[in-house]
Amino acid sequence: MKVISKVNTKRLVKGAVYDVVKLQASNTGQNRYFRPRVTIRLNSEINQNFSVNNFKLENGDDLPQIDWTSEHYKLNHYNWSELRITEKNIKEGDYVVYTRNSHSSLITDRKYKVEKINHRVYNSTFGNQFSEIEIKVEGSTRFYKSYSFRKCTADETRETNLKLVFDENSDLEKVDKSKRKFDYYNPEEKERILLEILFKSAIDKNRNNLSVVDWAITKIAESMKLKNEDFETILNKDLKTTLNLI
Repeated sequence: MKVISKVNTKRLVKGAVYDVVKLQASNTGQNRYFRPRVTIRLNSEINQNFSVNNFKLENGDDLPQIDWTSEHYKLNHYNWSELRITEKNIKEGDYVVYTRNSHSSLITDRKYKVEKINHRVYNSTFGNQFSEIEIKVEGSTRFYKSYSFRKCTADETRETNLKLVFDENSDLEKVDKSKRKFDYYNPEEKERILLEILFKSAIDKNRNNLSVVDWAITKIAESMKLKNEDFETILNKDLKTTLNLI
């Protein structure tokens, strides 16, 4: 859900569009002291509560008198013990989400389908046993440690299944060894990634006589195997267009 600010404050800009994290406006308990509130995502680190009177929907209407929570907020407040993969809650065909950024063929926060599972039991030098779960996802030729993934929530699984039933674009990723990591992203994501890499390269104190782009390719994002032509589109944009991508 997106809303538009109707006021200028220390935190809000009038006319700017904001993402709603949580809306509490139904007052089902008929509390006489109830004040409808909306939680706004100000940036990647800060969410803040405001009065619903400070916002309107993108079509100009007032915010609805309902309670609503974004999927991102639900996930961050989920019981993580239920999402941790164990030998009892994982099976072939399940959907999992990659949670790290340490594999060249996997994208953080993307969904994958489990093809095979290895469950190994080891004996420690102290006589204790410990287990290790490895999973192979669709398209991959190798097994990954299960702690690099989490289980999908019930809502995430339901959403994926509905897309598959109605032949919509699936949100499942499939590993393709012929692709670079960069190739898995959509055009908008690519532009933001390239901008971030260029900014890091430009201010890197260790950069010598190499150009910003060459330093970005060889040092800042070496694992992504970028090429000079990957930067052509972003470098050909004017400053105003580039700033709108940030």
